[in-house]
Amino acid sequence: TIFEQWKAAQAKIPVRFIMPPAAQATLIKQIDRGAEGVDEILEQITKISSADAKATFPRDQKRISDAIARSNTNHEDVDWRVKRGLTRWIGTTVGARMREIISKRADKAEGAQVANLEKALQDAKLRA
Repeated sequence: TIFEQWKAAQAKIPVRFIMPPAAQATLIKQIDRGAEGVDEILEQITKISSADAKATFPRDQKRISDAIARSNTNHEDVDWRVKRGLTRWIGTTVGARMREIISKRADKAEGAQVANLEKALQDAKLRA
């Protein structure tokens, strides 16, 4: 998908990444590991290399290489655009995960507050 992401970035078309549930779960596990997990994700992104990418069909490989050459750019630019898009998406995913965690903690805290209020009301009824 490197070529497609590059073409979308060139055309300023927003790209939305959709992952299978198992891959999404793996990504969330990495994010939940904190800075170490995020560093490992980013390390993988830095390994992206359009020059080394292989197309499914050899004729597509040639077409992609020719398209890059005709575009007055180079593989480094292609890689930079793809890496930037993926990094932004990872940042959005990290932010969404943080909001999810905060929401769960708030719900838990709210639940505890409600339980405390219910207990206080019950105690007040017993005293009355």
